[in-house]
Amino acid sequence: MKFPSKIKIAYLPSKYLLEIEKNENGDIQLNGLIGQVINLVSSKLKFQYEIQKPPDNEFGVQKKDGNWTGLLGILQRKEADMVFSVAVTEERSQVVDFSIPYTFEDATFILRKPAPLIQRTFFIKPFHLEIWLGLFMFLICATVLSNYFLQRRISFIERFFNLYSMMLDQSLCLPIKSFKGKVMFSFILFSMLVISKSYSTCLLSYLAIPFQPRPIQTFEELSDAVKSKKFRCLVEKGNSLISFMHKAEQEHSKVLIKTIEKNNWFFEKLDENDEKTLDGNTAIIGSRYPLQIFRASFDSDLFEISDDVFMVRNFAIAFRKNFCCKKMINNVISGIFTAGFIEKFKRDVWTKILIQSKEVQFEIETHHQITVHDLSTLLFIVLGGYALSFVALISEIVFSRLKK
Repeated sequence: MKFPSKIKIAYLPSKYLLEIEKNENGDIQLNGLIGQVINLVSSKLKFQYEIQKPPDNEFGVQKKDGNWTGLLGILQRKEADMVFSVAVTEERSQVVDFSIPYTFEDATFILRKPAPLIQRTFFIKPFHLEIWLGLFMFLICATVLSNYFLQRRISFIERFFNLYSMMLDQSLCLPIKSFKGKVMFSFILFSMLVISKSYSTCLLSYLAIPFQPRPIQTFEELSDAVKSKKFRCLVEKGNSLISFMHKAEQEHSKVLIKTIEKNNWFFEKLDENDEKTLDGNTAIIGSRYPLQIFRASFDSDLFEISDDVFMVRNFAIAFRKNFCCKKMINNVISGIFTAGFIEKFKRDVWTKILIQSKEVQFEIETHHQITVHDLSTLLFIVLGGYALSFVALISEIVFSRLKK
C-alpha cells in the first residue's frame, strides 16, 4: 500500500518542542523536538503535510456526551489524520489509534526554591544541643574546681560569671597566684579560646550563607500544602494526568486534583507561564522533560524539579480511526527510536537553550543584608536583660531605703 502524498496533522505549538516558522518563500517549517520527528517521518515516507490547530488550545478531554475537545476532538471528527506526541491512555484509545511509543516521560512537578533566610535563632545554630549542654556542664565543673585554687573565697555566682566572661573573650578577674591554679586555669583558658573562636567562625558562616529552607519534595507534601491553603498547584488543561490522578490509589493524589479542579487552576500552555506565575507558593505538574525546558528558559537556580514521580507515561503518534497506514508509521518510528534520533533531537534542543541562555544574563541575588528583623531575637534578649537590670537596680534602691 502506498502512503498518502498529503497528510493533515493537528498540533499545539510549544517552545522548543513544536515551533512553527515560515521561510522566505512562505513555506511552513517545523522546529523543535516534535517538529524534527515530524520532518524525519515525512521525509522517510515522502509525504507533505498540512497543519491544523484546535480552537480551544488543549490536548482534549471527554465531554459528558462522549465527544472530545482539543486535538483528540479533531481526530475523532476526522478533521485531521494524526497528532504527534500524545500520551497513551485507555480512554483515548477508544476514539483514536496509537502508534508504538517512541518516548516516555515521568510526571512530576516544579516549584520555586524557598528564599534563603536568616533564622531568628541563628545565634544558637552553630552548636548542637548536646554541645550547648556540654558547655554548660563544663562551666559548672570549672566553677566548682576553681574554688580550690583561689586565694580568697569568692561566691559561686561570681566565679561562674568570671569564667563565663572568659568564654566571651573577656579578661579573667580571679585572684590566682598558686602554680597549680595557674596551670589549671591555663587549660581552662585554652579550652574556652577554642570554643569561642569555633563559635565565632560557625556564626560567621551562618550569616554569610543564610539558611536554605527545605522545599516541598513529594506529591504527598504538595497535597498537604494545597489542602492547608498555603500553596496552589497548576496543571495543563486537557492533560491526561488529570484522569490518572482521579484514578490513583493514593488518597493525596485524588485530594490534590479535586482541589485543582475546584479552584480552576489550569493553564493552556506551559511556555505561557513565567517567573511571576511560578511564585513562592505555586507548583506546576507536568512531564519532566518539558518542565526541564521551562526551568532552563529562565534562571535554573530559581526553580527546583521534584525527584518524586507520580507515574511514567508512554508518548506516541495518535491516528484517526481507520487510518490506512499505521503499520508503515510504526516501522519508521521503530527505526527512529532504535537509531537514537529522539535522544539526538533532545540534545539539539538543549544546545539551543544553552546558546540562548548565554546571550541572556540572569541577575541572581547571592547576598542578603542583615536587617533589624533578622536580629529581633537578640534585640529582645538585650532589651530584656536591660529591663531586668533596671528592675534589680530599683529593687536594691528601694530595699536599701526600707532597711534604713
